[in-house]
Parts: sequence; structure tokens; C-alpha cells
Amino acid sequence: PDFTLTDQHGEVVSLSALQGSPVALAFIFTTCPDVCPAIAAQFRAAWDELAPELQKSVRFLGVTVDPETDTSDVLLAFGKRFELEETGVWHGLRGSRAELETVWQAYGIDVAGIDAEVGAHQGETHGQATIRHTDAIYLIDPQGKQRVFLRSSADPADLASDLSALSTE
Repeated sequence: PDFTLTDQHGEVVSLSALQGSPVALAFIFTTCPDVCPAIAAQFRAAWDELAPELQKSVRFLGVTVDPETDTSDVLLAFGKRFELEETGVWHGLRGSRAELETVWQAYGIDVAGIDAEVGAHQGETHGQATIRHTDAIYLIDPQGKQRVFLRSSADPADLASDLSALSTE
């Protein structure tokens, strides 16, 4: 499903505007102690394995599940910490809780508790609350169709291979 959110630079990003590029989409929060750093590292390692022409066209999206904490500056720092910012293809996305809830619902993400059919869930302490989220990575083809579902434990070479395959379809 299409959505429009704001990235770490204050730029408006719509999924539909990225058609023509393969997209890796994950749901993250910047204070996550394990799953989100693994996804960010996986994105960067996969980007390193891509052919130079594909490095320029692929897009990596991280949609926050913690909009109260994940400001644009915080998402920018997260991207820098995992060397995603320097790729030029990373978008740490945020919006109002209402905007994000629409996106979460469209992708089967229940921040209060993940449906076991959607993916593995993680309960992680964040301040006084526990944030539960999926470790799913959705790969979307250049026509805007979800084609591949990976976990944060997938080999970055597999992610790169899938993105390469999607770019040639």
C-alpha cells in the first residue's frame, strides 16, 4: 500500500514516487537495542554488495514505530551511525502517530503487539513502555508490488541478490 511520510531531511517521500526502483522497507525505532541495528547493518551490507548502477537506484526505507522519540534529527543520526546516510538512498521515515498508524495497519504492523502470522515480535524496553515490533523486511519491486519477505537475520548477500533480481524484472 502507498503512503506518504517525511524523511530525516524533512523531504516528503511517497512509496508510489519510488516506482522504478526496488525498495527494501522495514519498521524500526532508533533506540532499539538489537533488531533495528541488525536491519540497518543488513541494509548497509547489502548496499555494499550491489552493482554501482543499482546502488544509485535502490531505496532503503525505515518507518518508525516510535514517532514520539524518532524526530528527524534522531533518524538522521541513526542513518549516520549505521553509514546509511552516505548511501544517498536511505530514508528514515516519520509522521504523526495517526499517519503512521495507517501505514502500520496497511502492513500488518501492530506496535502494541505483533500478530504471530505477520512476523517475529520483539518486546523491547523503551523508557517506561515496551515497544513490540516485527523484524520483517518487505522487498517491493519497481512496479510497486510487494514481492519478497525477509527477516532481520537474512544474509545481506541474499537481500542484495533479491534487490538485483527485482531491478531486472
